[in-house]
Amino acid sequence: MWYNCWWNLLIVLVYLCTCLLVPPAVKIMTERATTAQRPYFFWDYDISEEDIRRILRGDNEVEKAWVITRILEYARWEDIWRYLTLNDVRENYEQLRFRWPQDRELWAHALERWSHHD
Repeated sequence: MWYNCWWNLLIVLVYLCTCLLVPPAVKIMTERATTAQRPYFFWDYDISEEDIRRILRGDNEVEKAWVITRILEYARWEDIWRYLTLNDVRENYEQLRFRWPQDRELWAHALERWSHHD
C-alpha cells in the first residue's frame, strides 16, 4: 500500500535527523571527559581537564573558586568527586559564587550535615 511506503520514508528521515545529523559538540557534551577534550560542564569555555586540575592545584584563589563553582553547579555527582574533595569545597566555600541562591543553600546544608559525620 502507498501509506507503508510513506511510513518507511518517515522512519528513515527521523533516523537521519536524530542520528547522523547530530552536531559533534552535542555528542562530546554527553561523553565522559578525557584529558584530551573539554569536560562537558565547561561547554562554553576552551579549557581542558589538565587545565582544570592545574587551576585546582594552583594558588589563584579566584580561578580556583570559579572552577569549583562550575563543577558543583554543572557536573554529575560522580564527576564532582573525580575533581574535588569534600575539603576542597569546605575550604573554598566562602569564595564560591553560585549562579542560583538555592545551590549555595544546598551545599551549605550538605556541608553542615557532613561535618557531623567527620
